[in-house]
Amino acid sequence: MEFMYEHNDETYKIEIIKDKDDFIIKLDGRTYSLMDVLERGEGLLKFQLNRRPYKCRVAASEALRHIFMDGRVYQLKRLTPREQKTAEGGKSKAGADSAASGKIQSPINGKIIRVWVEESATVSQEQDLVIIEAMKMEHRIKSPFAGAVKKIHVKEGEQVELGSILMEMEPSKPNLKQEAE
Repeated sequence: MEFMYEHNDETYKIEIIKDKDDFIIKLDGRTYSLMDVLERGEGLLKFQLNRRPYKCRVAASEALRHIFMDGRVYQLKRLTPREQKTAEGGKSKAGADSAASGKIQSPINGKIIRVWVEESATVSQEQDLVIIEAMKMEHRIKSPFAGAVKKIHVKEGEQVELGSILMEMEPSKPNLKQEAE
């Protein structure tokens, strides 16, 4: 099977090949061996990839796939056949990824348990921003980049739905003086 997805304004071609009980995944010329699917359920996948264990949750909202793994949220947009043709011609801009645009969205339906930051706060990449509880599990949402929190759209105790904007961030600007040295 072959799919095309967009993430952070980049288009990726993914090919999945079943090999006995394992899967071979080809992603833009790189090959990965997906061995030992440990658990698979509604929106949950535990697996080993190149002998390293992973656990991810996947939620779908129309053409978007929200993948929650290792505290990060990845949003992939599955391209339609028409968008694929455009992408293959090198002209794909089907829509910016929300994290890249600074909009941090909820990857799941759940309840806001904790908001770790305040508006105007400076955060580092991978810093905890929010904890969402869903199905008696806590999911940490981390900053995809270093920057500043512009606006927080949620508060503790509030219910959120998949795709709800949790907060807006602005990436840090590089220090040109330090880069010149």
